[in-house]
Amino acid sequence: PGIDIPTIEEGLYFSSSSDLASSIVSHWPESSRTYTVGSGATPYLVNGDQRTGIPFLIHKIEEQEYVRAWVTNPYDGEVLALDIAFPYSRPEDVEVGESKEKPKYVHDSDKPVYLILHGLNGGSHEEYVKDFVKRRRSEGSTVVVLI
Repeated sequence: PGIDIPTIEEGLYFSSSSDLASSIVSHWPESSRTYTVGSGATPYLVNGDQRTGIPFLIHKIEEQEYVRAWVTNPYDGEVLALDIAFPYSRPEDVEVGESKEKPKYVHDSDKPVYLILHGLNGGSHEEYVKDFVKRRRSEGSTVVVLI
């Protein structure tokens, strides 16, 4: 009764004819590579596409603040746009101006810099990109999105 949920056997699917894939799997403990209902998987999102897409359709991520930089390749003159999201400001990093507070954009050199290559159809304002940027900024990292 109710919704028919397809039965898909849990586990990792890979080509056993690939030496590289077989080597990775042999060194990867099964307990950390199986996404099951017991480890948090939802029974109604049965594949990776659904588990990736549905959360971003349901839960919107607030817009992130970027500094756009235009970079010219000296070899061929091609111009790239980069959206850079610096870590969230601490209260002591805020400058008080006449009309409003402006955050300082400071990269913490002790933290990693992440480069997002979103693919053909994405950008800085895609939900999955905003989610990644928000999480990494909250950890103090700088995130660069290639536009």
